Amino acid sequence: MIDKLMIEIPLVDAVNLSPALRRYVKRMVVNGVSPEEGALLTKDISDVLLNTVPKKKKVMVSEQVSAIIQNKIPEKLPDPGNFVLDCSISTSRFPHSLCDLGSSVNLMPLSVAARLGMTDFKPTRISLIMADRSKRIPQGVLENVPLKIEGHLIPTDFVVLEYAEEPIDPLILGRSFLATAGAIIDVKKGKIELDLGDLVMNLTWTN
Repeated sequence: MIDKLMIEIPLVDAVNLSPALRRYVKRMVVNGVSPEEGALLTKDISDVLLNTVPKKKKVMVSEQVSAIIQNKIPEKLPDPGNFVLDCSISTSRFPHSLCDLGSSVNLMPLSVAARLGMTDFKPTRISLIMADRSKRIPQGVLENVPLKIEGHLIPTDFVVLEYAEEPIDPLILGRSFLATAGAIIDVKKGKIELDLGDLVMNLTWTN
């Protein structure tokens, strides 16, 4: 087995064989080199002739790293505010009903239910955990309340809770409503799409 093979050819022939070697020789002739540089060039020439020059490696980077390198980080936007819908129940309008993905249920104050004449509550074992970790027991559930948006009815179940003071915007529409309405929320554009099967509504929210 041959461990090492040395090939000697005239420099003129080597220059004709390799454009890369031609550039090395031109550099030595024009610029001159030190003995140390000459040793390095000799190795480089040998690498070129023997085809042992290391190949460039391609490294995949994540989308996040790529975005940073290419300066494609999206522009920061201000808080768009609370997401609200203008809706009504019977003749009562609720122009700023809060859409809350953090709530699993839809909430209605007991005072609003009484004003609407809807007091036939279905018993429930639900207990509500507030943001301060306190527990509240609701009065019950109102099922299939005809919530109207843009003239279209969406049957909605509300958990009825007694409040110490009725909020200015009393209704909270949670994930159950948003799922029923097929809601797709675009926070950047401040828009919501409601897909009701045979009808798609595109709405813009305002605070």
